[in-house]
Amino acid sequence: MKIRTERAIVLAAILGVVGLTLWPGCATPPLPPTRRAISSLKRSDFNVVKDRHSTRGDLLNSIGEPDVEFVDLRVVGYKLNRVQHREVFLCLFVIPLGVWNSVEDLEVVLVQFDDKDKALRCTTRTGFDNMATLRALAESWVHPPPGK
Repeated sequence: MKIRTERAIVLAAILGVVGLTLWPGCATPPLPPTRRAISSLKRSDFNVVKDRHSTRGDLLNSIGEPDVEFVDLRVVGYKLNRVQHREVFLCLFVIPLGVWNSVEDLEVVLVQFDDKDKALRCTTRTGFDNMATLRALAESWVHPPPGK
């Protein structure tokens, strides 16, 4: 009887340790995204916009024609990079089992102008590479939702 009790306690302890080890599960922390340049432009090229006196003409002379333009929003966009977001799968928060890539996104710089074609501000946004998404990015930047 004493052996059965000891065996049951040892078995319960082993199952407890295994259960507590496996119960928290696994983790999938994000890794730094990879960027693949699709133009010769860099973020630093848009420092000319930070000068409050720069105009649309100054921007076109120094950077070139925009990739997208939304006339009604007074916003132009320049495509910079393809961005690939990645996650690593860690079993027991330690053992790497694999890396997963998400859908490739497009990194774009948006520049807003006032009614006199003076550059107001610029930002970098990431989204899918289609006109509807780029327009949605520009609209949410120009007209942010309430509370943001």
